[in-house]
Amino acid sequence: MHPNNEYRELLRPMVQLKLREFNLLGYKNITEELFWAFLTEFKWKGITVPMRLHQAASEVLSVKMSEYMDYASLSVIKKSAGRSKLTTLDKDEIRKLF
Repeated sequence: MHPNNEYRELLRPMVQLKLREFNLLGYKNITEELFWAFLTEFKWKGITVPMRLHQAASEVLSVKMSEYMDYASLSVIKKSAGRSKLTTLDKDEIRKLF
């Protein structure tokens, strides 16, 4: 369980706002559950203690579509390749790939 899960309900309005933004950009299939997985598995990877609420809220609102698409692309690659070690890639390693 991720340390920031305690904020999930409090961050829901910001997550929904970000999802509406993505929807306006044409990305209609991103659910709240998928977006939360992105936050906990990618954006906040390696966090061992809860962030401050205002910091977590700021990070939710600052997510760029390209960040989410990087995560989604790697998730598809991981599933199709069946290689669990892809989950250990950090943001810097992903940037090197592109």
